[in-house]
Amino acid sequence: MPKEGSLAGGSLSYLCSFFYVSYMNILLIDDELDILELLEEELSELGHTVSTCSNPSEIVNYISEIKKVDVVICDNRMPDMDGFSVLAYLKDKLKPFPKFFLLTGSLEITNEDVLKNGGNGIIRKPFSVDEVNELISS
Repeated sequence: MPKEGSLAGGSLSYLCSFFYVSYMNILLIDDELDILELLEEELSELGHTVSTCSNPSEIVNYISEIKKVDVVICDNRMPDMDGFSVLAYLKDKLKPFPKFFLLTGSLEITNEDVLKNGGNGIIRKPFSVDEVNELISS
């Protein structure tokens, strides 16, 4: 007879903790609707709750409506505000400050640039959704 807590013993709590996945509340900020829709759809299918903002100058409205943000993924090149400006604004407004990843295709911006401004890193374009999910989950 299998011991309690073993998979063969059917312990549901052990099985659930063994396969525990942490789902997050993610805020996506990008003026490119194709990228917003792709990330929203794919990350939602993975179980995350995803909110989107296509105009960074309207971020004030979005953060007042969102109760909890675990991760922000923000494009760097957008009209009105760049990703570093959004990072600075959100650092002042969101407490505790969530993980922040800058989405960019530029090779001129480094991980160190994002880290020294209070973010967590870069997601380089082109990217895979699996790569994004792994990065935000670490």
